[in-house]
Amino acid sequence: MRALGPATAIAFVILLAGDGAEALMRHENDVPAVTGWWLLLHAAVFVLVAPYKVRLYEVMWDVGPPSIPKPGARRRAILNVVALDLLLFLGGAAWLWNLHDRLGIPVLLVLGLLVPSWWICIRLTLAGPALALGALGVLPLSLSGAVSATKGRVWEITFAGLLVGAVLLPVLLAIIAATLWLQAAVVRSALMKPALMSPVNILSLVTSIAVQAELYRRMGLPSASHADPAPA
Repeated sequence: MRALGPATAIAFVILLAGDGAEALMRHENDVPAVTGWWLLLHAAVFVLVAPYKVRLYEVMWDVGPPSIPKPGARRRAILNVVALDLLLFLGGAAWLWNLHDRLGIPVLLVLGLLVPSWWICIRLTLAGPALALGALGVLPLSLSGAVSATKGRVWEITFAGLLVGAVLLPVLLAIIAATLWLQAAVVRSALMKPALMSPVNILSLVTSIAVQAELYRRMGLPSASHADPAPA
């Protein structure tokens, strides 16, 4: 995060603005109103944050300064990251729970759908670097290769994710406590929670990619290399 300096600050502001806008769309029970605008908001955040995620992949896979890919390669890398984020979002737990709240789908059915959702997310753990760095020509790993690499490692990957959650849990609990105190004693505002949660969101984004990088190295997968300069 320090290495990317201004880019990290910009990504934080984007996430903060997205969280604030979503807070204004929430029902009284604090559940997001699933509308076309809500979906468009998340898509916009994914698009705006994607360049930062591509840079994170480059830094954590140690490909040095911004690589110099062939024309259009960086744009393809960003679009690949956006497409993957949308796929994981539409199949994620938050989306499924919103369907329960809005459409009245039984809780047991939603919980049953969480199992394949979890399995898909685990199998796509290394899809991000494969799609982003593969498009830049610095990582010799295809999407199918990334999915195959996670075979038989479901519990290892799950445990790694739980460790990250355990590290972030004290921060999350402190923010929740601060939110409740501020809303009760100082000011009651729908924007208070997203303002305090945004640091957790940026930390979660960065640490998730760091975990992907560590798992990638432990699996002994091909090392990244510097991209060849584009022809003049």
